[in-house]
Amino acid sequence: MLCRDVYQGGCDRPLVEPTWCHDDEWQPDVDGRPTGPYLRRGLPEALIRTLARSQEHEVRQAVGLCQDAPEDVIDELVGDPDEDVRNAALGQTRSARLLHEAIAAWPHGPWRTRMAVASNPRCPTDILELLSRDPETMVRMSVVTNRATPEHVVDARANDPGYAVRSLALSHTRNPALIRTAAASADEQDRQRVAENPNCPANLLENLAADPAKYVRFSVASNPACPRHVRRKLESDLDPFVANMARTRR
Repeated sequence: MLCRDVYQGGCDRPLVEPTWCHDDEWQPDVDGRPTGPYLRRGLPEALIRTLARSQEHEVRQAVGLCQDAPEDVIDELVGDPDEDVRNAALGQTRSARLLHEAIAAWPHGPWRTRMAVASNPRCPTDILELLSRDPETMVRMSVVTNRATPEHVVDARANDPGYAVRSLALSHTRNPALIRTAAASADEQDRQRVAENPNCPANLLENLAADPAKYVRFSVASNPACPRHVRRKLESDLDPFVANMARTRR
């Protein structure tokens, strides 16, 4: 079996048990895979189960990230001795019990584990609410971007002490009051984030298209919800940075 038969962007070299990879396979920028191996979609279940027993932790991690992996395989990898493998599986597991166990020591323990749990699209609401108050910024960011996170949890992060979390909340919120407040904010970065929010109403996007800050206008031009007549106006913006974005989104 060749590498390209198993991994996305794989090469023509054969794979050999028990590792199922090459010694130099996962180095940066090798074979078009700058961040490590990813399994091809549609692999036979028997092969996925075999790969999950690889001696190479990055192969097991690839299984943990694979959407086609059987649930019992994912759940078994949650107990893997390697932290990266465990976290990959925690981002995929459907087991509420395993997710609760992973953050039982909150707010202590590895923050990357909490981030993996926070990014799981099947994460229970009570865990997401807890992790939205996590001391680690990256964990709170993962909560905000998780499509399973309730709107009230996202909205609460609009007042987060961390700028990165607050920005994500403003670019994801559906709350009309928060959107209006941010659009009228004296803080340029708040206006920029709400200008890129696809839930921002057309009338506010039109107002923000005349903002004195070019990055706010750029965000309006890049917003998929931007009305066509507003984008056409931005194509003539005096700043080429903004005008080019408006033209590419035509």
